[in-house]
Amino acid sequence: MILSSPHESQKPKKVLGVDLDDVLARTGDAMASFHNATYGTNYVRDEVVDYNLGTVWNCAPEETQRRIDEFVGTEFHHQAEAVFGAYDALKHLGKTYEIAVVTGRHEGMRDNTIDWLTKNFLGLYREIHFTGHYETDPSKKRLKSSVMTEIGADLFIDDALHFASDVASVGIPVLLLDTPWNQGVVPEGVTRVASWTEILAILASKETLR
Repeated sequence: MILSSPHESQKPKKVLGVDLDDVLARTGDAMASFHNATYGTNYVRDEVVDYNLGTVWNCAPEETQRRIDEFVGTEFHHQAEAVFGAYDALKHLGKTYEIAVVTGRHEGMRDNTIDWLTKNFLGLYREIHFTGHYETDPSKKRLKSSVMTEIGADLFIDDALHFASDVASVGIPVLLLDTPWNQGVVPEGVTRVASWTEILAILASKETLR
C-alpha cells in the first residue's frame, strides 16, 4: 500500500500582493517628520489629501523624486513604525497565502527598503517587486496590474486609489486601506477598509472576493 505524503494533499497557497507605504510602513508620518525637519514645512500625514507629494510640497516631479530618494536614505525612514496590526496580520495570513510586496518605489531604493522590511517583517513575505511609480523614464515603470498578473495574485492590498483601480481592472480584487488621499468613489472590485483588523475579518468571512 502506498501512502501519500502529507504535503501532497495540501492545496497550493493563494498569492496576496501587499503594498508597502502606509500599508505596512507608516511612511506618511515619517515623511512628514523628515520634510518638516529638512525643508521647514509644517504639516502632518492626515492633512495630505493628494497622493502626489509634488502637489503637497509645491515641487516639480524631478525635485519630488529627489526628496523622496533623500528621505529613504535617512533615519526618518529607517525608524518608521509599522502600520498597526500589519505584522500580526501577515503572520496569520502567511498560513494560507504566499505574500509578495508590490511597491511603487523604484529599484534604487531596494537596499534601504529591504533593510526596513528585515527589521519589521522578517520572514513574512516571499518576494518584493519595485514598480517605479515616480520614475520619469517610462521604460523603468511597471503597472502594478502587470506585476500582479505575472505572479498569479488572488488579492491586493493598497492605499492608493489609482493603483487599486489599475489592479481591479484586470479582475484581481483589491482592499483599499482608507487614507485622506484616496477619498472618492471606488470602482468595482475595490473594497474600502479601515484597518488590518477589518481586512482579517473580511478574509475570514469570505473564501474569495471575486
